[in-house]
Amino acid sequence: MKLSKREREVLRLICLTNPQIARRLNISIRTVKTYVRHLFEKLGCESRTEAAIKALKQNVIDIEELTLLNQ
Repeated sequence: MKLSKREREVLRLICLTNPQIARRLNISIRTVKTYVRHLFEKLGCESRTEAAIKALKQNVIDIEELTLLNQ
């Protein structure tokens, strides 16, 4: 699966809220929503939890990359 650098950054933060992601990446909440929507489309899912699980199962990201686990 091909993700842009920014999509990968948002995916690593997917366990956070949109405002939290926006602050961390210095982008608008609307932009975060767009990236999340694109991730859902690319991963074929409907929730953040499902996106994280599918990304892990498909080796798109490693478990250590998920931000919530590293706080």
